[in-house]
Amino acid sequence: MASTRKKTTKGKKTPPRPEPPAYNGTARLVGGVVCLLLALCVLVSYFNVDALLLTLIARVLKGLLGWGFYLTAPALLGAAVIQLRHQGRPVILRTACTLLVPLLAGVLWHLIFCRTAYELGGGLLSRLWAGGQALTCGGVVSGGLALGSEALLSKVVSIIIFVVLLLAALLGGNLSVYYGDEIAMDGGQDPDNRRPMRWTDPEDEIRGFFHSLLRLKRDVLRHCRLTAMELTDALYLHFDGPGYGILAVVTERGQAVTPQLDASDSLLLESPEGHAAEGTVQGFAVFRREVTHDGNT
Repeated sequence: MASTRKKTTKGKKTPPRPEPPAYNGTARLVGGVVCLLLALCVLVSYFNVDALLLTLIARVLKGLLGWGFYLTAPALLGAAVIQLRHQGRPVILRTACTLLVPLLAGVLWHLIFCRTAYELGGGLLSRLWAGGQALTCGGVVSGGLALGSEALLSKVVSIIIFVVLLLAALLGGNLSVYYGDEIAMDGGQDPDNRRPMRWTDPEDEIRGFFHSLLRLKRDVLRHCRLTAMELTDALYLHFDGPGYGILAVVTERGQAVTPQLDASDSLLLESPEGHAAEGTVQGFAVFRREVTHDGNT
């Protein structure tokens, strides 16, 4: 009879890979300081200060962007604020959009207000450079984009396109949720550590609560303003909305409190812990309060 022997292999213990940082804080700090210094230099150059470096900066920016030169300092200042106040959020797209504003504005200015006729051909760049210096066109970059777009798409279509691009660059970002956040998956700051999305039943309650929280923010809280905050046995947040009030109650972990509620108060949302007993809140809860005729809630 053949005998089978179990092969035992000693598993190697591999040390866990350390989670890489989600961003380089030093690089963002340096980038923010550089943008801030450049914004200061460009701002001073607006006043025709007789300094070699400032004069060179003004000449180069005017020759490249035309009237977009006057938006360069605000754009650099905005980029510096984004870099220095990132708080761990992604900033590459917002910084790029902010720095593109002078370029897009220069293109629009050239398309709408430039009265000089420029023909594609030899010597165009030198004429655009001279016109940008005199602030009569969009300069080499903005003016060149304007002329190319006008030749390909016509002036009206080009104006519409660049207005849309400028508005898109100025718009703020929307609330974004990385996949798995709604069911509290691990590896949030490092996408390499996040496993494929789990769609099993145990997470349905958490997922439903997370979606309810987003709907509450979108449909209710965006129309309200915070008017009062109390910290006693729990944290009580009072919001005023159009024709209604909102009371949010937040407790410590595992603690249950009994807030003072009116008969007309209705429960909008409560944490998955639920309530320990009737009329109590454990975790947090949000109530809608009707406004009385005298304006009180």
